[in-house]
Order: sequence, then structure tokens, then C-alpha cells
Amino acid sequence: MWKLAALPIPQKIQFHGQPANRLIENPFPTYKGTLVQKTRQNGDPKAKVFRAAHVPAGNRDSTVLVYSYTSTPPVTGGTYVVLQFKESGLYFASKGRSWYPRLVLQEGEDATKITSTADPRVFLMKPTQNSAKDFVFASCVASKQKPDDPSKARVITLSRNKDKPAVLKLEEKGPSLESQYFKKKVARGRSRRGEQSDECQVQEEQHRN
Repeated sequence: MWKLAALPIPQKIQFHGQPANRLIENPFPTYKGTLVQKTRQNGDPKAKVFRAAHVPAGNRDSTVLVYSYTSTPPVTGGTYVVLQFKESGLYFASKGRSWYPRLVLQEGEDATKITSTADPRVFLMKPTQNSAKDFVFASCVASKQKPDDPSKARVITLSRNKDKPAVLKLEEKGPSLESQYFKKKVARGRSRRGEQSDECQVQEEQHRN
């Protein structure tokens, strides 16, 4: 008799520290730009994430609050995070069928109260093989709770056309590897003190547990 494979179990997580004000940028020429939220003609925010090649100083639609979490058991090779555009309060999230997940922006309860990777807003931020300073963001739900597995991970991916929204694609299966690589930069107007990466602080906390 055939047995169904056990479904991966979501991880228990707990918010740690303070949300950090960041710009999420792609540094590579073809996809160079900052993740932003566009607005409709009436001023309402769109429910998609876009790339802006040039962001004016002080632009409010590009500042992202990055919430970091510890986990049980501790995750290796990355940090669980939630991303929220500060101006609109909308969160990055996975939505849709498992075979065709979409990256959307949506409302949600206070991110500090999230306790499981079953929440569609939770991503695993992990360094790339290219550089410890470059990251990919893998949706836990879209990756079927295996965001650390490159063969399963669905990560935020940019298009060459900046007018097209970012999507979720299998890791290393985008238009190019660079379309999935990002850097975090302190949002203008914030002190660089404590620029020590959020994930380092989380890993230190996990080692204490």
C-alpha cells in the first residue's frame, strides 16, 4: 500500500529585537534598483512589489521594515524575516496555489505576534553562494516549508523589465542568478550604528537558547 509522504512541519518562531528600517536593493546592472511599492492614480497602493532603477532621497515608498525571528529548532544558514513597507503598512506575502504561488502585498496583524512559518508573510533570508553580503528571500509557505532547500525554495525574483512586478520563482531558476540576489541598506536618515546585520543578532540569541 502506498503511503503519503509526511508534509513538512512549520517551524515555531518568535520575534526578536526591533524592526529595522532598510532599503532592499539589487546591485547587478541588468536588475539594478530598489524594491518599491507603486501607487495607483488615486493614491492607493498597488498590491505588487516593483523595482525602481532610481529612488529619490527620502522616498517613502521604498523603506522596508525588516522583522527578524528566532526559531525552534534554530535555523541554520539564514534568518526568518517578515518584510513590510513602512509607508503603507502592507506586508510581502505568498498567495495562490502551491504550484503557482504569487508575491503580493497584503494587510495583516502585527508582525511581532507571528509565531509560525505557516504565516504566508514569513521568508527565510539566506546568504548566497556568491557573497555573504548578498541574500535571497525564500517564502516559507511557497517553498512548502523547505526554504533552505534550493530545489524547493521559491524566492523573490526580478524581471528585466522594471514595469513588471517581482515574482516567486524556484531558486536559481530565474532569468539569471542575479535576478534573485539582494542587499540590505540602512534607510536614509537612520544611524549606521548597529549596522551589524540583523541576522547576526538573531543567531547570537539562538546560540544562547
